[in-house]
Amino acid sequence: MSSIETLLAHWFYAIIFVAASHHKIVYWQRFKASVFAYEIIPGFLVTFSAGLLALAELIVIGALIFLQPIGLFLSGALLTIYLIAITINMARGRHFIDCGCGDEPSPLSPALFFRNILLTSGAFGTYFFGVWPVNIEITGSLVALSIAIAAAGVYMTIDQLLANQGKYRRLWLGEY
Repeated sequence: MSSIETLLAHWFYAIIFVAASHHKIVYWQRFKASVFAYEIIPGFLVTFSAGLLALAELIVIGALIFLQPIGLFLSGALLTIYLIAITINMARGRHFIDCGCGDEPSPLSPALFFRNILLTSGAFGTYFFGVWPVNIEITGSLVALSIAIAAAGVYMTIDQLLANQGKYRRLWLGEY
C-alpha cells in the first residue's frame, strides 16, 4: 500500500465520520433514541454513552484530518463497536431499529452489516499495512483528495439506497 493510498484512506474516513457526526450533533434526540433502541446499555447511561460516541467521532475526525495514524485505528475501533451493536440486534431479530449512522433513518440489514465489515476492515487494514505519508507532492495529495471525495460520494449514495430500502419496506408494510 502506497503513501497516497494511506492518505486517501485518512480523508475518506474523515469525510464519512464528518457526515456521521453531523447527524449525531444536529439530530441529537434522534441519535439518543437510536442508542436507546439498541437495548445494549442501561437507559440511565444512554445520554452519557451517546455523548461519548459523538465525542469519539470528533476526536477521530481530528486525528484523520491531521494524518495521525491513530485516527485509522480509532476509526476501526469505533466501527467495531457499531458492528457489534448491529450484530447483537440483528441476532435478536430487531431489524427495525434505526442504525443511527446517518441523517436518514436506516433500519438494520445484512447490507448495513457487510458495509460495516468492509469499512472496519479497510480502517484496520490501512492502519496495519499502510505506508505513512511523509513528503507527498501537492499533485499526489490533490489526486488522493479527489479520489477520497469520489469514494465518499459512492459511499453516501449506497447509504442513501439503504435508507430508501428501509423507507420502502416501512411503506410496503404500512408502517407510515
